[in-house]
Amino acid sequence: MEKGSLYENQGDNSIMYIEVKCVGKLTRLGHFIADIIGYYIFSIFIGFILGFVLALFGESQSFIEIFSERNPNGPLYSSLFGLTIIVLYYLLSETFMHRTPGKFLTGSFVVNEYGEKPNFNAVLVRTVSRLVPFEPFSCLASSGRGWHDTWSHTFVVSKSELDEIKILLSVDQIGNIGLRREEENYEL
Repeated sequence: MEKGSLYENQGDNSIMYIEVKCVGKLTRLGHFIADIIGYYIFSIFIGFILGFVLALFGESQSFIEIFSERNPNGPLYSSLFGLTIIVLYYLLSETFMHRTPGKFLTGSFVVNEYGEKPNFNAVLVRTVSRLVPFEPFSCLASSGRGWHDTWSHTFVVSKSELDEIKILLSVDQIGNIGLRREEENYEL
C-alpha cells in the first residue's frame, strides 16, 4: 500500500500528520482492468439504447452509416463516441457512487484531501485527465498515484481506511482535516 498523510491544521498554523494508506499498484491495476471491462459493457448498453431509440424513429440505418468506414468522417465520429462514453462512464460513476465499478469490486473509494467524497469539479478533472495519452502508466510511479489523482487532489483508499478516516474526523471536529501525501507540498 502506498502511504499518504491525513493532516490537520491546528489553528496556530502547525500541522499534525497522521499516516493513511492509499491502495497499492496491484489494486490500481485491478481497477484499470475491471473498468475496461465495465467501459465495454457500458458502451454496449448505451449503443443498444441509442440503437433502440433511433429504430423507433426509423433512423437506425443513418446512425450506422455515420460510423461506417465508408463515411470519410466515420472513424472520427467513432472516436468521439468512444471518448464520450469513457467520460460518461467515469464521470457518472465517480460523481454518484464515489467510485467506479472497478473500485467497487476491490472495496476502494475516491476521496478528496479532506477525506470526503470529491466534488463535481474534482471528478471532472479526474475524468478528463484520463484522456491524456499514457496516463494509466502514471500509476506506476513511485508515489502510486496517477496523474488523475494528483491533478484533482484526490486519493484512492480502501473501505477500511475510509472508515478509519471517518472515525478520525468524528473524534476531532476542530480545524481543517484532509489527506496529503508526504512528498507533496501544496497549500489548501
